[in-house]
Amino acid sequence: MSDCIYSAGNTNRSTATVLAEKAGRYIASFTKGTERAVCIDPRGRVTVEPVTSACEGDLIGVYVCARFGAWMQTATLIEADIKAVTGEMRRAA
Repeated sequence: MSDCIYSAGNTNRSTATVLAEKAGRYIASFTKGTERAVCIDPRGRVTVEPVTSACEGDLIGVYVCARFGAWMQTATLIEADIKAVTGEMRRAA
């Protein structure tokens, strides 16, 4: 896999579950142990990107898929973090 930025979608158009599943599957496609950052920008765009290129202000977490087929466990963690961050964003608006 390359070090490109993957767009999982937008919090204004998709549920946290859908976004987290897309992100979790993408993270699982990398070599076991590869860390990836999940970010949400102010417009609600959710991306998965290399940790070194993640904007600190948009970063919601760094995740790794420990073994093949464990994407759902990773997605569950991402979903909880997306819900927490979007809740904070709505309260601040």
